[in-house]
Amino acid sequence: MIVATLLALVCLRPGRSRAHTRREAKAGAKPKSARQAAAAEAAAATAKPRRKKKAMERVCRFCEVAVPKDEMVAAHLSGKRHRKLAGSRAAEECFVWLEKEPPEQELSPEPSSL
Repeated sequence: MIVATLLALVCLRPGRSRAHTRREAKAGAKPKSARQAAAAEAAAATAKPRRKKKAMERVCRFCEVAVPKDEMVAAHLSGKRHRKLAGSRAAEECFVWLEKEPPEQELSPEPSSL
């Protein structure tokens, strides 16, 4: 009796829906039928490769300084250095969007053996 109850709980556990089996199929589990395998191959063949969004940053053309946040724009425009370099140009003329460069990794010196 106890074994039958445990077996029923394991086989009929809640939360095992069709959506759950679809997630398993997407995660790399083999499709159950030939029709599902053909549909998966067709979907993979017609799928467009996704492009990663490139990280962009706002840079002042005159000061050559990155201004990452909108809140910092007003502070940068009112700064002494920017006013000296840009003069009375409008804010739209000052900034350009450039691809963000990946941070350089510093190489740590190897410990010397004495």
